[in-house]
Amino acid sequence: MNICLKSATIAGALLAAAPAFAQEAEGDCPVAEFTMALRYQQQSAEVRALQLQAYNIATERLDAAVEGAEDPARLAVVTDLDETVIDNSALLARDLANCHMYDAWDTWLPWERDGHPGLIPGAKAFLDHADSLGVTIRYISDRSDEQKSHTLATLEELGLPQVSEDSVLLLGPPKVERREIVSADHEIVLLLGDTLHDFDGRFRKTPLDAQKETVDAEAAKWGKEWIVFPNAGYGTWSEAPLDAWDADRRAEVAAARLGLAGLDPTRRVGSLSGGQRTRLALATIMTTRPACLLLDAPTNHLDDEAIEVLTEFLRTLPGVVLLASHDRVLLDDVATDLVDLDPSAFGTDGSGGRQFGGGWSAYSAHRQAARRRWEETF
Repeated sequence: MNICLKSATIAGALLAAAPAFAQEAEGDCPVAEFTMALRYQQQSAEVRALQLQAYNIATERLDAAVEGAEDPARLAVVTDLDETVIDNSALLARDLANCHMYDAWDTWLPWERDGHPGLIPGAKAFLDHADSLGVTIRYISDRSDEQKSHTLATLEELGLPQVSEDSVLLLGPPKVERREIVSADHEIVLLLGDTLHDFDGRFRKTPLDAQKETVDAEAAKWGKEWIVFPNAGYGTWSEAPLDAWDADRRAEVAAARLGLAGLDPTRRVGSLSGGQRTRLALATIMTTRPACLLLDAPTNHLDDEAIEVLTEFLRTLPGVVLLASHDRVLLDDVATDLVDLDPSAFGTDGSGGRQFGGGWSAYSAHRQAARRRWEETF
């Protein structure tokens, strides 16, 4: 690794890519932080397009399921209500204007009784289409079961199909148990919702990181069995801290971990030793977190502590890292694939293939096994 512009200062090398950001002062109303999200949810054409897109996908998936079914009545579509079928954003806007947190029952119960929500674009057309195909529709929502008569009246007023005491399953048992009631007599071919526990119990009351892992693990279901709708108004994410561009802090942390904290930030890079310049190069990389990284013998001039920092960074860096190294421990710790540039290399098939899965130990085992096979053959 080389540090260009040797006349630059250490601080300049670390912080050149770290612009200052002004923070807006919070107003007197903490609920005001949701204004932009609610404006996006209620007023943007993009959310409307996403809602119509979701229902278009749902229609295609339902038609395909019906085409292959002997009895469409045995098929079921299970849908959430709020922000999936009906639009409650007018309630949220009123509460925001009154600086009232709108996820409390003192807001929702009166709205369920007296409110007049609208329909999410595409909802009625899709549900009418499902009804015309003879598919069973079940509405599963965490609205109050004690006020079920009001929710039934709202759904009937909106002209939605298959609305009855039996088809609308409200808050009582968790949603996963209510879905099991439906699946006892039907094959659920589509789940529609705006929050993730509308789809799977693993999303209920779990940390956001765990939710994201489950989203990735179930990637094949999104848009096929599970149709998710945008809801920027509220959710389990509403109090999650934002990840800010914090290059200043990351530069300080990286420099400290690599033993550079004691150096004068105004010192010229050209006056540093080879080891210090290598550490500074690593610190700049850790600050900018590039999507693609090319490293040549990155552990040269580094002590064990600095190598540990580098290893941890490479393990957690998203994107692609291409490195050339003779450090077998590093290759074992960070490499997912290894390419042998020796033209006489024996591949895993004994025929000279040069790309190996895993780090150094896996590569060495493959080489030895290939050598044995070659000796046995020749």
